[in-house]
Amino acid sequence: MMQGAEEDSMASGEAITLLLFGRVGRGKSAVGNSIIGKKAFASRASASDVTTECQMETATLDDGQVVNVIDTPGIFKSSKGADQRLVDETLRSINTLAKDGIHGFIFVCSIRTRFSAEEDRIVESLKLIFGEKILDHVIIVFTGGDDLEDMTFPEYLSTLPPSFQCGNRVVLFDNRSKEESQRRVQVQQLMSHIVSFQYYNSVKKKKTVQINNKRSHFVQNNFKENSYLLVHKFSFVFKANQAVKLYFA
Repeated sequence: MMQGAEEDSMASGEAITLLLFGRVGRGKSAVGNSIIGKKAFASRASASDVTTECQMETATLDDGQVVNVIDTPGIFKSSKGADQRLVDETLRSINTLAKDGIHGFIFVCSIRTRFSAEEDRIVESLKLIFGEKILDHVIIVFTGGDDLEDMTFPEYLSTLPPSFQCGNRVVLFDNRSKEESQRRVQVQQLMSHIVSFQYYNSVKKKKTVQINNKRSHFVQNNFKENSYLLVHKFSFVFKANQAVKLYFA
């Protein structure tokens, strides 16, 4: 059945849109380059954010699937609090670029750095902005696959809180690898989770009265149809919850 869902997705000719997010220095832009198979997003080792605004690049995968990848500024860092103006600009840009919705939210983390309260804040902030169901559409990509040394990836995952395993929707990327075959395998693993989203949501829709012609993207009304309200809803939440300390770049 999963294969049928995949074939239906490919047959539709519909582009899949992925949104990259994560803290500065986690290899977010490099993941974007790995997905699309070319160096389109600025990526280099830096303590400050290399990406300063939202950028979307489109590529066609080996199987013919068209993929839009949106890279965002490293939206969380611990050195200072949120820049509300940049938060608003980023949300507006996402809404403009992702006109047909977002199929998957790619949370980029690194096995080279220890998980901290900052990662928890990212998850809580996403829930505030996009709603609780956002977590059902998140895939965690761990960069630094070449640094695992004697530990296997499953062993590494077992050391993390369950909340950072996203129902086993996790993929290990080695952005430094020069092997094209390895890059393709990594992308295929990532895309398999997107296909699972589409299959799950198509089945779920058949069991509800809210059936429509659209694909199963994650598009909440207050995201696609009311971006203005979304931005100002977040502004209100941010101002009313200073103690939460949401860190946006």
